[in-house]
Amino acid sequence: MPGNGNSTRSPPCSTLGTVHSSIPQEVAMSSQHEDPTPQQGRLIAAYDKMVERVRDALDKAPEITFELLDKGIGEARQAAIKLGELTENEAKEISEAVKRDMANLNAELRKQGKKLEETFDPDHLKTGAISVGSFLLGKIREGLDFLEDKLDQRLTYHTRDVTGIGTLTCTQCGQQMHFKKTGVVPPCPKCHGQEFKRGF
Repeated sequence: MPGNGNSTRSPPCSTLGTVHSSIPQEVAMSSQHEDPTPQQGRLIAAYDKMVERVRDALDKAPEITFELLDKGIGEARQAAIKLGELTENEAKEISEAVKRDMANLNAELRKQGKKLEETFDPDHLKTGAISVGSFLLGKIREGLDFLEDKLDQRLTYHTRDVTGIGTLTCTQCGQQMHFKKTGVVPPCPKCHGQEFKRGF
């Protein structure tokens, strides 16, 4: 689901279903997602499992390259299909969500550097794309530039997307939603907008 800040297209169809919210002002999404639907819960768990598999695949690599990372994500996607955890379409969507979150993490690291790393909660370094990103930073001194160069960046998020820890800002009204764990993006609780930009 490529996008940019000027995108005006409608959000794409998704297998994730819509999450409705009436919570005003800034929202801590961890509390909002304590009771996801069974379908959403399955997809959220699949995102976290896919990230875990990618990290395990890269753990013993002496050098991380784009090709190796892409292969790790591809193998994690196929494992989810083979084990019956996800359909082919769901696995593709979740793997793209992992790539998008990692590309966003890299973009923020390039802008903020050590300052951003120092703001991460220690528990967050073990979770989602931040987990893989922090792991890669330990092996790649120059950062994750190859992510920005070669991964299709999906810097715009939409309602129904799965996403990891971070802050989504509504492109219509500026409302922020803070994800404390992996979750499904709801409509903006303030203006019901469906397009967001991400920060950490």
